[in-house]
Amino acid sequence: MSRNRRFGLAIAFAVLAAAPTATAAGAAPSSTASAASQIAGENCGYWSDGFGRSFYTHCGGTKVVIKIDYYDGDKGERCVPPGETFLDGGKKVTFAYYAGRLC
Repeated sequence: MSRNRRFGLAIAFAVLAAAPTATAAGAAPSSTASAASQIAGENCGYWSDGFGRSFYTHCGGTKVVIKIDYYDGDKGERCVPPGETFLDGGKKVTFAYYAGRLC
């Protein structure tokens, strides 16, 4: 597992650990609960499928900024919501990672 992916997982778990559990008090499940289920079932961070398409799965409950490396050497940033985001909109992405801040 890459250092950036481990860092992203550590951040996601820290956010989940610090969040109050509303379901224990009988309230409706929060976005934190759905993020926890995502972590259990999906890989968090950058990944590509068998067709070479690039995705970023954010397992937290808030929007975050990710840094993106493109095939042509360019770099960029993008705000992504919780869940899966397709990255190859205009240029081929080679890697993406959490930038350490919210958006």
